Amino acid sequence: VERAESAYREVAAVYERQAGQQWQVHTQGKSLAFEYNRFKVQPINSQLPANLRTKLESGRAIALNAPIKGEKGGNPSSLLVPIMLRSQVLGVIGLEKEDPNYQWTSEEISAAETIAGQTAVALENARLLEEAQQRATKERTISDAATKISGAFNIESILRTTAEELERVLGNAELVIQFQQQNEERPSIG
Repeated sequence: VERAESAYREVAAVYERQAGQQWQVHTQGKSLAFEYNRFKVQPINSQLPANLRTKLESGRAIALNAPIKGEKGGNPSSLLVPIMLRSQVLGVIGLEKEDPNYQWTSEEISAAETIAGQTAVALENARLLEEAQQRATKERTISDAATKISGAFNIESILRTTAEELERVLGNAELVIQFQQQNEERPSIG
């Protein structure tokens, strides 16, 4: 039982690291902050301060009497809820009430945490689906190329089809296909 539990912990740790790396790759270069202002959802440029991000890694919501986005003006009551996938923070849901003295109830915090948990599962499912679709597209492209190449009937058309398909798949790459003559010395590797 101890060995099984140890193996499970190792697999879980590897999966968490791998999922974290996949999320970094998936979100790299994307603006992934949005605001709902009672009329529409719109992208925003927003980064939480490092001290808040560190606190959110505990997995618990944080109530503040300060604006979430660091805006000047009034001090609304804010609630930050981490979107957690296992032990990794994928993002944050930020809620604000205009009243700076507003106290978030345990029911509100619990509801926000539940929604954040469901959001994390939905985000991971969407990422996995997108990844599977990309793999399927890649496999379909390779299969199509292999079918065209195997359908060629002589050496010249096989080479031409191979070159065309590699150009189509790799895009704008130079290609050289060269046969080695029987009497040539084979190049040494190493």
